[in-house]
Amino acid sequence: MPVHKKNDIMIIGFVDEIQEQVTSYFNNFEIYSTTENEYYGSTRIGIKKGQVVNFLGVKYSFWGCISSFLSYELCRLGCNQIIYVGKLGSLRSYTDIYHSLFSPRMYLYMQHTEIIAEQKHVYNPIAEMFPELDSGTHVSVSTVVEEDFLQRAKITKIGASSIDNEVSQMQYMNSTLKITVL
Repeated sequence: MPVHKKNDIMIIGFVDEIQEQVTSYFNNFEIYSTTENEYYGSTRIGIKKGQVVNFLGVKYSFWGCISSFLSYELCRLGCNQIIYVGKLGSLRSYTDIYHSLFSPRMYLYMQHTEIIAEQKHVYNPIAEMFPELDSGTHVSVSTVVEEDFLQRAKITKIGASSIDNEVSQMQYMNSTLKITVL
C-alpha cells in the first residue's frame, strides 16, 4: 500500500494524539492503509466520502530544512493540505507551552536577525473556521544556536507570537505550489 496518495490531507509531525482525537470524533471511519519503516509511520483514514486524512508520524525528528524538503515532496506528489503538529516556542507567554494552539497567517523565515523570507496573509483554513486560533505571525530560524537576546528583541518588535525551526521553512518552500502549511 502507498504511504501517500494525491489529494490526501497530510497531518505530519507528532500525530498520535491527533489521530486518536480524529478517530474518536468520526465514528464511521475506514483505515485504508498502515505503513511503517524505521523513520516514519503512515496511517491513511477515510473520514468522509472522498476525504482521506493521512497521519504521517515522524519517529525521530525532522527539524529545520528536512521538514521543508519532506513537505515539498508531499506537495509535489499532490497532497491537498499539510497540517503540522509539533511543539513551538511561544513568544507570548511561557504558559502557552503545551496549552495553546498556534495557527498563523503570516510566516517569517530568519537567519539570526535577518529576515530571509516573508509570507503575509496566507490562507489558513483552520484560522478561518476558528478565528480565535489565529496566532498572527510565526517565525522560523535555521537553528536554535541562533536564538539569542538580539534575535528575541527583533522578533518581539515584529510582534511574532511563536517560533520554531520548521513551519516557516515549510511554508516558504511550498509557496510556489500554492499549498497551505498550517
